[in-house]
Amino acid sequence: EVDGLSVFDVDLAVIKPTPEKPYYTLCTIGLGAHRIENEQDTRLNACVSDYCELVLYLPQDWNVVDEGCEQPENFWPIRLIQEMVKKIIIEKLDVKDGNYTDLDDAYRIKFGVKSIIIDNVLPNITKHSFMNTSLGRSVQFYQLIPIDVHQYDLVGTVASYEDYFVTLFGLEYDENITEEGELKLSKEVLSKTLQLFSSVRNITEKSE
Repeated sequence: EVDGLSVFDVDLAVIKPTPEKPYYTLCTIGLGAHRIENEQDTRLNACVSDYCELVLYLPQDWNVVDEGCEQPENFWPIRLIQEMVKKIIIEKLDVKDGNYTDLDDAYRIKFGVKSIIIDNVLPNITKHSFMNTSLGRSVQFYQLIPIDVHQYDLVGTVASYEDYFVTLFGLEYDENITEEGELKLSKEVLSKTLQLFSSVRNITEKSE
């Protein structure tokens, strides 16, 4: 149970790194019990569910569970998940892949992170991921991708799904991309995300 999530009856599962997946996977448990108050246009989209869980990937050497994990420089990604849960349940954030939301200035000042992009989860972020529950609900899984100030300044110039990868991550995207290419692209976005977390940690360590 994580303080700040329990008030919403939401827990957080921590999946430790493995040789096949050398990174931490953090996933909310219970957010999918809350119906998302999406905007009308979003609710009419057949690829968007009214229920979701959030996923965040962290470098394998991040201190998630060991002594000192609750120190601000280690714990802020979990605080970020808490903030996103609050935005979804309390502030009625519109939740769909490709959407983004601004963070408090404290994240920018302390960690250089300006915003969060909501996207599909691994292994293929170009595909939607759902789980059907015993209650007949279709719960959608989204990953949270932090973007820095430089990337944030480029968000307004993204004109298409292809531009999303090219402009924000410097990756190539071909409209005729194969499934193998999609999987490779997904890994490259993950690599960029993990690099951002590592760079933020280096900044905080140097400032101490």
